Amino acid sequence: MAIELIGLRKRFGNVAVLENIDLHIADGELLALLGPSGSGKTTLLRLIAGLEWPDVGDLVIDGESQLRRGARDRKIGFVFQHYALFRHMSVFDNVAFGLRVRPAAQRPDRAEIQRRVQELLDLVQIGQLARRYPHQLSGGQRQRVALARALAIEPKVLLLDEPFGALDAKVRKDLRKWLRELHDRLRMTTVFVTHDQEEALELADRVVVMGNGRIEQIGSAAEVYHRPSNEFVFGFLGQAIGMPCRIVGGRPEIAGLVIVDPVARISGHERAKLFVRPHDITVTWAADGEAVVKATSPAGPAVRIELAVDGLEAALEAHVPHQVFDSAPVRTGDRVRVSLRRIALFPEGTSDEEGKAALQPVEAAVRLAK
Repeated sequence: MAIELIGLRKRFGNVAVLENIDLHIADGELLALLGPSGSGKTTLLRLIAGLEWPDVGDLVIDGESQLRRGARDRKIGFVFQHYALFRHMSVFDNVAFGLRVRPAAQRPDRAEIQRRVQELLDLVQIGQLARRYPHQLSGGQRQRVALARALAIEPKVLLLDEPFGALDAKVRKDLRKWLRELHDRLRMTTVFVTHDQEEALELADRVVVMGNGRIEQIGSAAEVYHRPSNEFVFGFLGQAIGMPCRIVGGRPEIAGLVIVDPVARISGHERAKLFVRPHDITVTWAADGEAVVKATSPAGPAVRIELAVDGLEAALEAHVPHQVFDSAPVRTGDRVRVSLRRIALFPEGTSDEEGKAALQPVEAAVRLAK
């Protein structure tokens, strides 16, 4: 079922939680709402579910407005972050609950409930745990029970609020893969909330990046990561280093260091902010280099090199592949030359209305020069 959010606004007292939310969710899409705490993503999910009501705007599912329908009438499955399982009920009874409480005219008979629940437990790969109780299950198993219970009512839409937030890293990774495979099998319109960037970028067909109650960008994982629409998105997704700079002669200048080599000239702006990711910084030994190596750390998938750049108050951190570092190592105290394989420049004082072209990142292979 397709979902259309039109001009949604929501306030709690004097606090604006959501502002002018316009979003189309395609039938069968797996969509992630990604953002920091307080960005409004869970409130938006609850509005779709019918657990909260917008102050302004409309919510349309399958071509019909839902504002006059409560949560029960929307046929939406909701999986909460902390499972919300009934502790006194077995796994089987937890999953069967939504079917058993239906009005008599809509309630399946006992044999049909038995068949449907067992089929769902097998689908989420815990069929052998039907008679256990929640306290006898691992976190990952309880999450699967919660998902089976949401699916039991045959929802039009599935909503998940931080579905893996209470699990350890390895279990989260395993369940992400499993959920993606399950979605591809069921093709149910699914929306999930997360603050885990890796989770959103790995799982979703599209990612909605939210900040301060607004949608900052919508796109595929590649689009939002490699072509962020503004400073907020670049700074939020992945590791990023942001540095204010002046525009001198159309070129950015950082603390007296001019960015040279091919880079688009910027006109009409005096200041901008430059962003670069640590893995896009390279260092080369040079006696007259503009930076000094402060420390190196070989732990992890890349060697981390802390750099003090002449004229910069904040240190830079470069992530260099081990094989590259081993072929040309640098040591603490060495002078080095710094190159930035790809940067993003966002001119200050440019609003969305004044032209989104000016907010697009300028990508270039550049170096710093004294």
